[in-house]
Amino acid sequence: MRTACAVLTGLLLTAPLARAGNDNLAGTWKVTVLDSGTLLDFWLVKLEPKDGKLDGSVVATAKQLGTSTLENPRLKGQNLTFTIKLRGRPFDFEGLVPKGGKVIRGTLGVNGRALPVELTPTKAETVEAAFPNRPPTPPTFEQERELLAKEPASPKVFTGIGVLFRKAKENKATAEDVKGWRDALLKSAALYGPRWQRQVGLEVASALADAEGYPEIAEEMVRQAIKAIDPKDGIDGELRGLSLLQKVLKQAGKNDELKKVTTRIDKLELEGHKEALKNLPFTPEKAPKRAAKDNRVVVVELFTGAMCPPCVAADMAFDGLEKTYPESDVVLLQYHLHIPGPDALTNPAAIGRQKYYAGGVRGTPSIFFNGKSAAGGGGSREHAEGKYKEYLEVVKPLLMKSTDVKITASAARKGDKIEITASVDGLDKPGENVKLRLALVEDWVRYLGSNGLPYHSRVVRAMPGGAKGFALKDAMKQTATVDLGELRKNLNDYLDTVGARFPLRPMRFHDLHVVAYVQDDDSKEILQAIDVPVSGGKD
Repeated sequence: MRTACAVLTGLLLTAPLARAGNDNLAGTWKVTVLDSGTLLDFWLVKLEPKDGKLDGSVVATAKQLGTSTLENPRLKGQNLTFTIKLRGRPFDFEGLVPKGGKVIRGTLGVNGRALPVELTPTKAETVEAAFPNRPPTPPTFEQERELLAKEPASPKVFTGIGVLFRKAKENKATAEDVKGWRDALLKSAALYGPRWQRQVGLEVASALADAEGYPEIAEEMVRQAIKAIDPKDGIDGELRGLSLLQKVLKQAGKNDELKKVTTRIDKLELEGHKEALKNLPFTPEKAPKRAAKDNRVVVVELFTGAMCPPCVAADMAFDGLEKTYPESDVVLLQYHLHIPGPDALTNPAAIGRQKYYAGGVRGTPSIFFNGKSAAGGGGSREHAEGKYKEYLEVVKPLLMKSTDVKITASAARKGDKIEITASVDGLDKPGENVKLRLALVEDWVRYLGSNGLPYHSRVVRAMPGGAKGFALKDAMKQTATVDLGELRKNLNDYLDTVGARFPLRPMRFHDLHVVAYVQDDDSKEILQAIDVPVSGGKD
């Protein structure tokens, strides 16, 4: 399956709700979830009041999901909660029961994220989730504005938050228009309970922080959203809010406060990243010493996704390789894909690389060693050590090889511009199908998807020169330039086309590296590679 409070003071208009007794809940309810822009019927659940308490069970589950059970149904005042266990994985429902109980709105939470849900009474005995063959077309600016005006209670109003605010200026929206949309969305979010109020508040704040032309509204909204963050969300909740505040302070030129916020973010992210690496469920090996003649660099390319539960083992094993080998021996590249659901770290470069390997990347996780598929498959955290050992068995013999191919490269940043130079020597058979490729890599990125891993290593952000690369036929030296401001804009525009909400779009671009590698497109074999850090400043 794809998966994904304090009141926002002065902004949130809470819909009236009446206290509801257990009797209002008796019967069968269809559970409809907004998943990646599509309303999907996942379960039928039965709620039964007995002796002043509430019992519940799963009547039917969409066949694509598997076996489910319902646990701990409770009604306290107007707050309805229960847990659905799907293949042993808990999905916590929190909802508000309105007077009459005709539609119960709430959220389904897993791994710190939430999806909006509607429970409606039904006499049906079976349920079917009609997954689309492709992601739905995201709403346009006009469609989102019209939907918010005509159907404010529909969960679909939350799919176009980013488009609405980021496209506001070009559609000549006034500040009053923007405030009206903000208030309408927060009022709609109130129908789905406190957890959704907090999440939508952050999404609206994020969209306004990315928008142009409304700096005062953006800063006000971000500060209100930070006040509403639940302390139970811990370091991730604090970082989400501070990242937005950092963005609006930078836009407003409030440099003194910006320095303090940036220092706090850097400290929290480093703490979180170090803790994540300490918590690997195995102890990585130490790399054996290589013979002087064995100079071949191994390139490991992992296709993964923050929304992919079976990618957890592969991601952790990948992190284990980083702790085992220096980048002079093993170069690691991680590409995110929208499998099984939209992922904010996916980009056109990753899609282009997936297409390059064609049938080799049919799902996630998929992994390649010097251009060759091996040690495929994934699993849960418990499978990470076994997967790591599989990777070692592939890498070790590859490191016992030598080559005459030599690559030199440099990458220097000044402001938002990165100037890259790469040269190739010792190539036996230059030709149209022997390519030099460049990858701009962020050493690690904080982004929490539904698989529960908040940190992702060696994420490819772009491929300067394109996924096709530079043919090594005549010229053995290539230059390229990356404009990070332009890259941010292009990535935002791309994510707007995906048809899903992205509450967090991590684009700090810190600790950047450039990887240059030579690949034979006929055999797909990577002949040699080099990893160089980007010198110069960072955000």
